[in-house]
Amino acid sequence: AGLGNIYADEALWDACLHPCRLSNSVTPLEVTRLHRAIRKVLEEAYVAWERRLAAGHLISIASPADEAEIRTGSWFFAAPALHVHAANP
Repeated sequence: AGLGNIYADEALWDACLHPCRLSNSVTPLEVTRLHRAIRKVLEEAYVAWERRLAAGHLISIASPADEAEIRTGSWFFAAPALHVHAANP
């Protein structure tokens, strides 16, 4: 599993590292900055996800029969009033 482009990009920006920088040229201090930036970016993303979930701005890709498992299902960002369920595979 990887970090994901959006989070990697934000973390590199926060750590003041160029995305094309060769990894063998990064100093120990820069690694520390990058580690802190990754944690910060992921924590901010999680808080934003929690806010959207609490506000009802997320939808599930689960079928209506899976409603009992919605809290552990996969979620996507969506418009607040949109409630769409994928068909069972």
